[in-house]
Amino acid sequence: MGKFITLTEAAKILGRAEEEVVKIAERGELTAYRIGGNFLRFKLEDIENYKRKKDTPLPEGRGKEVADYFWRERIYDFFYYYDFYIIIILLIIILLIIVFRF
Repeated sequence: MGKFITLTEAAKILGRAEEEVVKIAERGELTAYRIGGNFLRFKLEDIENYKRKKDTPLPEGRGKEVADYFWRERIYDFFYYYDFYIIIILLIIILLIIVFRF
């Protein structure tokens, strides 16, 4: 099983805008996977094969902008997928504090 990457990472590798990558996936030129119903992911090997086939150049001068968005998206994904566990752990800690305080 190949490594999955985010839409932002795929756009950066292909040197295209995210909207353009979504359109390419909607046309069926690139296989995309929905994770959690909302998040679009791509297999890294599919992106590399598409890039080789189309021979697209890498983007220039967009590094910091893409990197900032990448970290925000990863943090959002983390809390989206693990919010239940985070809440349960916080509740257990609060209950332990209450029990051992009295």
